[in-house]
Amino acid sequence: MPYVHELCVGRLLGMDVNPGKGPDLTGERAVVEVKFTLLDPRGKYPVAWTVQDHQMEYGKNGKPAYWALGTYNLESPVKEIRTTDEDALEKLVAKREIWIVGWNWMQRYSPSKVSGKTAHSEWENIFRYPKRSELPQSEVTVLFDRGKMHITTDVDISHFDIKLPQRV
Repeated sequence: MPYVHELCVGRLLGMDVNPGKGPDLTGERAVVEVKFTLLDPRGKYPVAWTVQDHQMEYGKNGKPAYWALGTYNLESPVKEIRTTDEDALEKLVAKREIWIVGWNWMQRYSPSKVSGKTAHSEWENIFRYPKRSELPQSEVTVLFDRGKMHITTDVDISHFDIKLPQRV
């Protein structure tokens, strides 16, 4: 699903998906790292994203950088989905909500060292966990098919080619 979300956000912002390493979306005037989380249908858990700490370096490439933090709901339970086709997966997205936030907003979250081990592998990583409840205020909300995109007050909207019909 990450690539499906990157395509969606790229279309909304007028940016290209980066096929290599670095930020997910690239454009002439900015770069964007995209993070999505599937909403719990029962609403039992707080909404947060997982950011790998090394991704914080993506904001140091000479262009203004932003985060696209999104939530989504699916038409079918994950365990029933049997396709990897991007178009088919896109059709399963019932609803999306996206917040475009300034790069430095992520600094408020301290890095957390995480490690684990299974019978087949061992890992160690550093993550940050931004929370939906702490997102900056929206300046502009744009409606699109099956969703909303919020441009927060710490974003320079001129860095994007937003071509959408409705603004709230």
